[in-house]
Amino acid sequence: MQKTRTDDDRRPGRPTREQAAAIADAVLAGAYEVFVAQGYGAAGMDEIAAHVGVSKLTIYRRFPSKEALLVAVVNYRIARMVSEIDASASGFECSIDALRHTIKTLFDGSITPDLVRFSTLLLCESAHNESLRARFNEWQHLARAPVCDQIVVAQESGRIIDADPRLLCDMLCDLMDGLPKSLRQGTVNPAEIDPEVFFQERWNFFLRAVRP
Repeated sequence: MQKTRTDDDRRPGRPTREQAAAIADAVLAGAYEVFVAQGYGAAGMDEIAAHVGVSKLTIYRRFPSKEALLVAVVNYRIARMVSEIDASASGFECSIDALRHTIKTLFDGSITPDLVRFSTLLLCESAHNESLRARFNEWQHLARAPVCDQIVVAQESGRIIDADPRLLCDMLCDLMDGLPKSLRQGTVNPAEIDPEVFFQERWNFFLRAVRP
């Protein structure tokens, strides 16, 4: 792993608000890389601090425990993803095109090797950690929010049936989750699956089900 460098603890005095935000971002990005590479159990705060290029105290000032850091990493990753999806989807004039772009971006991200490993890590940890398990519904809701928002827009333009957008969102996302789930479980060889075909087949099925 390439070490992430920051200016933390190298300049005298209290960091500015911008510097503090940059340090927090670097810690969260670096912690994600370490968690993906080593797993949650094997990743120590010393390793994370060394990878980011800050002191362990700097991390503990912001995140009181490794679990708190993990939770912050998940929230950080979701917030970044949602922001990027919303920004890119705004360029589409057709609401169906915007919805397809949104769910495709979410799908493409979910099958990347690092996110497959990170998702597996979260599932394993949540199996015996009640506090993490309780957060899963919240994280799923946050990650799927852009899809639900685009479904509402498509409904308002008459492109999709008038039904509970949350149910339609869950239906679409669950259709797409088959491949990521198989990758997490190791039950499919990635070389034998064409993600584009997988996505398009399920997208076409969804459209047939929800068009007026």
